[in-house]
Amino acid sequence: MIETLMGLPGRVSALLGRLTETRASNLDRLDAAVTSRAPAGTALSNLVWTDAIAAKLGAMHVETPPTALPAPWILPSGVTYAGSETITAISGIFSGAYYRSGAGSLRMLAFKGITGIRVTVDGVVAISVTSLYESNHYAIWGALSDGNVLSADTPLPFKTSLLIETIDVSGTVPGRLYHVIVGT
Repeated sequence: MIETLMGLPGRVSALLGRLTETRASNLDRLDAAVTSRAPAGTALSNLVWTDAIAAKLGAMHVETPPTALPAPWILPSGVTYAGSETITAISGIFSGAYYRSGAGSLRMLAFKGITGIRVTVDGVVAISVTSLYESNHYAIWGALSDGNVLSADTPLPFKTSLLIETIDVSGTVPGRLYHVIVGT
């Protein structure tokens, strides 16, 4: 504590040394009345903030769909999923596993037992990955919490459609797709 107090005069001196006459003059003008800065007539509007104006601004909130998704990450063994399960087709090419028309949001997406995944958001391919290890459990979107539970995370919006396609070349055991998708 004493070391800090002993260094204080030097620090104050350094600060005062940086305070030039121009900076001091600018600081003195900070307390000027708001009316002295610009005439009210030059403002875009002289409206008074009201609940109605706040509601209109709140309604203007626009969610922009993603054009890219993060690469799949490997989940720990024994993970459980807080979402719906879809059994994927066994196919050597991308085949549809899930499709939703209309607006909504993806809250969680994970999979196992497949070797490739492609997610198309509003007609734009946001991720396309192949050569994944079929034995691993992967996630693209979601929150790992409560130990080993993958659950919904921040909404990932889509405006017109969401298409999830998978590749499963195993030939015997279908893969699994886990998802939480909310429509509007």
